[in-house]
Amino acid sequence: MVKDKKNSKAIFNKGDHVVYPSYGPGKILAIKKEIINGKRIEVLIISINERVVLRIPVEKIKDLGLRKLSTANRLKDAIAVLKAKAKKKKKNYVEQKSTRIRNKNFIWKFGFNSRSFKRII
Repeated sequence: MVKDKKNSKAIFNKGDHVVYPSYGPGKILAIKKEIINGKRIEVLIISINERVVLRIPVEKIKDLGLRKLSTANRLKDAIAVLKAKAKKKKKNYVEQKSTRIRNKNFIWKFGFNSRSFKRII
């Protein structure tokens, strides 16, 4: 069991299914302490498929982006967001200004002056 240092909650356990961004989904086979270069390091042993077995130091989990698989509820929420209708985008400053200039040109073209009308623009 690998614990989060801040909250002391269990993050990964033996048998958990995880996603390693570079390789894809896999399963944690074991959590062992190994000696590498004279240092004792805790590593996760992850099986990606029959041929690929990774040893990942626990300290590097966050940097590598290792995470658990998403739950069914989280996937439903994501699909709902993707299916939702897109919100109408507001005009940016340049588009607003070009609309004002077009309106002003229209008024001048047809002989209207700003004294006879309230300020439109």
